[in-house]
Amino acid sequence: MDNTQLSVAVWRPADQWQTEDEAVALRLKHYQRNNRLFLWTIGVPVLFVLIEWIMGGLQVVAAMCLVALVVMAIIAAWHQLVVGRWLPTAETLLATSPRRRLAACVMAHRPSYTVLGAGDMYLRVRFVNRGLRQVIARSGEITVIGPDANGNAVVFVDGWPIPLPARVAAPTAQAAPEPTVDPAKWFVARQAGVSWLCAAGASLLAAGFIYDAQQPTMAVALDWLYALLFAGVAIAALASALGQHRLSRLLTVGQWLRYPAALASLKGESRRPYVDLTLHVSLQDGRSQKVVVRKASPALMANVYVTGTLWVVGPAVPGRLSAVGVPGHPIVAAARFA
Repeated sequence: MDNTQLSVAVWRPADQWQTEDEAVALRLKHYQRNNRLFLWTIGVPVLFVLIEWIMGGLQVVAAMCLVALVVMAIIAAWHQLVVGRWLPTAETLLATSPRRRLAACVMAHRPSYTVLGAGDMYLRVRFVNRGLRQVIARSGEITVIGPDANGNAVVFVDGWPIPLPARVAAPTAQAAPEPTVDPAKWFVARQAGVSWLCAAGASLLAAGFIYDAQQPTMAVALDWLYALLFAGVAIAALASALGQHRLSRLLTVGQWLRYPAALASLKGESRRPYVDLTLHVSLQDGRSQKVVVRKASPALMANVYVTGTLWVVGPAVPGRLSAVGVPGHPIVAAARFA
């Protein structure tokens, strides 16, 4: 029997002082870092254009960098407008306001936001992907902190310890429901698509620098250096895409199985949106097995810590990779049983 829609115990925010939750705090720091990162990345294409212009190499790459500059500027402005203005309010709400569990349903969604009916109000919520909408539709509830006097609020989806920017919205007619998907498989497919897109973009830039290196300019050595740099980025993105395809195959080897687990150690930093986990799981024969999860999301960390459970697709085989996560949620990673 397919058990991808199992009703399982998952992480939920504390009644108050949610900023003391390590997974929530890690994500807030990542929001802050992203605000600064987007502003700094605007200078990267500007620097490339200036160097190429000084060295007399304004060719294909200059055009690419100018396009990248416009795109990055738009992204940075949007992120600052949506997240930068909301973040101070969110930190205050998370530190001072109690949570509320509200009945919720998906009313409508657009590429940049989702409108939720929550209790007697409507909320426009950012960063609600298709997998999270599936979770909301199945659970019928969300956790809301706020709103404040200006209509700003924080939303949590069950099992997802990431504060989502929300704002009170006008009433919206309910649209037709989305077709049901397996959130874990959908998430892996989306991550693979992003990696392929990054590989294609980096390859295009590397090709542009190689073309510029063939021109009679003073920037030949610099162009070859940039070409090698972006070729390395393309290779890394390709490796990530292949890893996601491998994870997709691991999700098909069996059913979700529950193992009691304890968190042994973790390594997480605000400069990256994931953590490295070391777990000890109890097997069915009573033995304890070490499990290492590289680049696990804070969501996986939080769910294992709170529930004391690690869900694994198929039997645990020492020395082999397995897919781990939370059934019915867009939370999945590759793990190796030592």
